[in-house]
Amino acid sequence: MKKKNLLTAMCVLSVSAMACAAPVMAAEEEAPAPQIVDAEVITYTTDEALSVAGVRIEYDQDITSGAYGPDSYYVNGYENTAVYVSASGEFKDAAKTGKYVFVEFQLSDVPGYYNGKVNFWTTDNTYTDMTLDVFCQADNCWFKTTDTIHFEAEDYIPGAVTSEGGVETRYQLYVPEGYETADENLEKLPLVIWLHGGGESGTDNYEQMVGNRGALNFSSKEAQAEHPCFVLAPQTDIGWEGDALVNINTMVLDLIANYNVDASRIYCSGPSMGGMGTRRLAQAYPTMLAAAVPIANNGFDDLGQGENPEDLTAYEGLPMVYVTAADDPVFFSKVEGRTEEEASIEGQMQLAMAGFEALGMTVSSSIGDDALNGYLRGELAAMEMKEALDAAAEKGADKIFVTYLSGTVVPAPHSSWMPATANTALHDWMFAQVNDAPYEG
Repeated sequence: MKKKNLLTAMCVLSVSAMACAAPVMAAEEEAPAPQIVDAEVITYTTDEALSVAGVRIEYDQDITSGAYGPDSYYVNGYENTAVYVSASGEFKDAAKTGKYVFVEFQLSDVPGYYNGKVNFWTTDNTYTDMTLDVFCQADNCWFKTTDTIHFEAEDYIPGAVTSEGGVETRYQLYVPEGYETADENLEKLPLVIWLHGGGESGTDNYEQMVGNRGALNFSSKEAQAEHPCFVLAPQTDIGWEGDALVNINTMVLDLIANYNVDASRIYCSGPSMGGMGTRRLAQAYPTMLAAAVPIANNGFDDLGQGENPEDLTAYEGLPMVYVTAADDPVFFSKVEGRTEEEASIEGQMQLAMAGFEALGMTVSSSIGDDALNGYLRGELAAMEMKEALDAAAEKGADKIFVTYLSGTVVPAPHSSWMPATANTALHDWMFAQVNDAPYEG
């Protein structure tokens, strides 16, 4: 999805010219110098946030690899790490010759590292102008970018559903390659529903997909290679309740009817408000989900104890993994009469576990001294999570509670969706869950 800035590429040359030219070839060749056709800002969602990752420059003819280098382009505030030619125009797809030149900026996968982070949204649900001025030292010219492009987001299809009550819920849908239309010869694939947190609420139908890597961690090339699936990322501005849940059910049934969706393998996950939404969806449609992963959630009070208690019986037989940082301050209990220990995240998880056990359900936990390290990523993180999930499996538990050690989730303790949604062991566990019967609504 591109966000148009409606600005044209411009050059400021020391000689009269209409566009920026690549290095002029020898006069005897009498070949026209390549001219810049377009330039776009590349955005990319890191673990931390939506970030500026570079610039894609399109020329009117092929450029030979090596004609430009890291020192050929300059953008104030950004450090170049790579300059390469591409024939396809796809990010990180280098070639010997091509009409595209990519200028990559420095980013970091280090948890909590902010380099490149940009706030694209304003408080009135509009977009910040992300036009960049680029100086090409080799050609002695300036030019402006015209658009922004997010390669992963462009793989999604936008849509909307309106309830009988008139509530519209917009969504983005990732369809695996080759699954654009239903085909009885194709294997049915699972569906992942990603419910965003409060920070991505709105009606722009974009921020819920790129504000963090929640949905993208299921639709990335690496994730699809391991677990091909459909990914549904709806957006709400009324919270995950009422007609917003009704609309999700409508979306799910439409997808089952029109795509090769495995109706016995529907999963839901989300952070914070989306964690609450995951549980509310399971409450509203108890036979829909094969597994639920609420993240950055306290596991007990947030659906309303006391006057409107959560119906734990609705989760009978539903595999669930609750993942939250032990020191997450957002969901500390505000119920009067609780001790500090009972009000903590792990204290509330203990209350939830006691509630499940009282109903005859088996629970398992990796909290306290057994909590995981939220700073880890990759194989080490997967090994830790796998140990916790294997221990639950040995007990026959399908209600699993996991916390990250205090101080290990950065940049803020509430950001536990960053390590959780990137954890491949948690993905493996989720995709292994299958309902006894396909969901029919």
